[in-house]
Amino acid sequence: MNIEILAGSSDAPEVYVGHASSASILSSHRDCVAACAVAQSTIPRGNDVELIETRSEALVGNYFPEKEKHLSQDEAEANPIT
Repeated sequence: MNIEILAGSSDAPEVYVGHASSASILSSHRDCVAACAVAQSTIPRGNDVELIETRSEALVGNYFPEKEKHLSQDEAEANPIT
């Protein structure tokens, strides 16, 4: 069986098993660690690999909507990294 992961028309990875497949792939990587999920394209899923590190308040201000900004602080206070 020949399985290939190729760039699709939008440059997102697409799975081919001799032809275009109904499967889709999702991958993430950071600092020598990678994760990959393969499933039928109709199954919702997600993955993200991130390094746990201190982030500036500017990141929160730039990337999170108002209703989510408090979540990172709430989580940090509830589960401090020691």
